[in-house]
Amino acid sequence: MSEAKKPAKFRLTVSVYLDGDAKCRRELYISGNHASLGAWNPLKAVPLKPVINGSFRFSKLYLPGESIEFKILRSREADFSGVEKGLYREEISNHTAFMDGNKFVPVVICNFR
Repeated sequence: MSEAKKPAKFRLTVSVYLDGDAKCRRELYISGNHASLGAWNPLKAVPLKPVINGSFRFSKLYLPGESIEFKILRSREADFSGVEKGLYREEISNHTAFMDGNKFVPVVICNFR
């Protein structure tokens, strides 16, 4: 009996760098459209791992063809009140990654709501 071949998975790596007013953060979370990211429920957001250089990292394997969207949060607040903002505190689009290969997504954050 032959074992069923498992589909290859691709790695999504997100590196978050803080600048400006955001530099004082000691904890960050990622929330997104996939169950592994809390399915857009900020109370289920996933903690990012701090890296020695002061950045934060998330890494996970996903199936080919999956489309991943996410935002970075400063805390797990039910109303997304701690979501990342643009340079001038404006709303920004979701970060996206289509999993057709390994993906590296750098994110620079200056402000949070």
